[in-house]
Amino acid sequence: MKTNYTLQKQFFAIIFFFLISNISCGQCWSKIEAGGWHTLAIKSDGTLWAWGNNEYGQVGDNTIIDKHLPIQIGTATNWSRIAAGSQNSFAIKTDGTLWGWGNNGSSQIGDGTFVNRYVPTQIGTATNWNQIVCGGIHTLATKIDGTLWAWGYNFYGQLGDGTTTNRTTRTQIGTDNDWSKIVASFDNSIALKTSQLLWAWGRNNYGQLGLGPVAQQNQPTQIGTAVNWSLIAAGLGYTMAIKDDLSLWGWGLNDYGQLGDGTTTNLFARTQIGTAVNWVQITTGQAHTLAMKIDNSLWSWGRNDYGQLGIGTFIDTTVRTQVGTNNWFKVTTGNLHTVAIKSDGTLWTWGYNNHGQLGDGSVTNKNIPTPIACPPTLGTNEQFTEDTIFAIYPNPTINGEFSILSKNTIQNVTAYDILGKQIDVEKNNNTYKINASNGIYTLKISDAEGNSQFKKILIK
Repeated sequence: MKTNYTLQKQFFAIIFFFLISNISCGQCWSKIEAGGWHTLAIKSDGTLWAWGNNEYGQVGDNTIIDKHLPIQIGTATNWSRIAAGSQNSFAIKTDGTLWGWGNNGSSQIGDGTFVNRYVPTQIGTATNWNQIVCGGIHTLATKIDGTLWAWGYNFYGQLGDGTTTNRTTRTQIGTDNDWSKIVASFDNSIALKTSQLLWAWGRNNYGQLGLGPVAQQNQPTQIGTAVNWSLIAAGLGYTMAIKDDLSLWGWGLNDYGQLGDGTTTNLFARTQIGTAVNWVQITTGQAHTLAMKIDNSLWSWGRNDYGQLGIGTFIDTTVRTQVGTNNWFKVTTGNLHTVAIKSDGTLWTWGYNNHGQLGDGSVTNKNIPTPIACPPTLGTNEQFTEDTIFAIYPNPTINGEFSILSKNTIQNVTAYDILGKQIDVEKNNNTYKINASNGIYTLKISDAEGNSQFKKILIK
């Protein structure tokens, strides 16, 4: 039976999330998910955006060219949930349909083929999907009826169907219909039932399942008897969790201090991390962890060689260290980068940026939170007045990369320096790049309707 103290903490946690959800409502960014080397986001208008590594089409813009700035994917405005894997992406629309794209070499998209998809592609015809998460090369999902489904790579039993056979289509796991939360790591899976019991399956070489030093599990296996687990996160070889009393727990691999207990010693037993009981959010990367407290403060620990902790250094830390000030709303981690939304709806990124996954227009790593501008949505009247023909963003731009919005098809873009010399402009699908050093340049933009306009752009 839960104590009054626990119920009181739950009440305040609910009020906290209700308040910041309302603060965030109506702002630019609504939901974010960081994948291996790419990032997905949904804006508050329901549009889908992506950027970063695109060698398998995981950005979803029908190319295999990396994107260093947020780019709108399609024109739909009814995206509801997103999931970013190592090299693929998923989303659920408000109508309950499931969509996938990117690498499909192990049929992790679940469409019965091994064909990569370069644009969001509907998976099946069901309209009752509720949650979707990506592991390394396997996928888990739940339906509205509480059933659990899995597909993709299964060498370590991470699908949970009792075998190690890969599945090319969506396969129901067991017959239970009380699954409430799911997460997936590279080679294992963790889930909660509505009873708040903890379950795990897949690889267990570092004790990441929380069962101690036992062999891999090929089907969901109950972890202990506690019925007060609230939130879960699965990193590479380790697991983090939060209980109802808002205490923080971790187990598994700890070589970079990613468990946050002040050591680099692996933990085979489920272990409380510190004594604080005010944790309300947890996310794990390849070997770094971020968590949020009830006061909107953000904390990080673990691997930091690319600045993925956001604390201004490139030095690993085994202890929980605060990131910025107390104004955070949501945080998500990729392999080596971090993406977060503040309570005002602004987007911030930091960490490894080799493919432009930070979305700031560069491929430079960042060790502090870096703001990402809110680009205008395609096809929305609010972006254009009667006199507006073209809109460019971001401006200023980093690395010379920018996008153009127009009511008509863009026919030609030419750039000139301050002396009037023409500068090369490369076009990569929906983005453009001026191959020039920092400075002010003039763009001449023309469309298929004969409209033409000059605009200034700053490269910094």
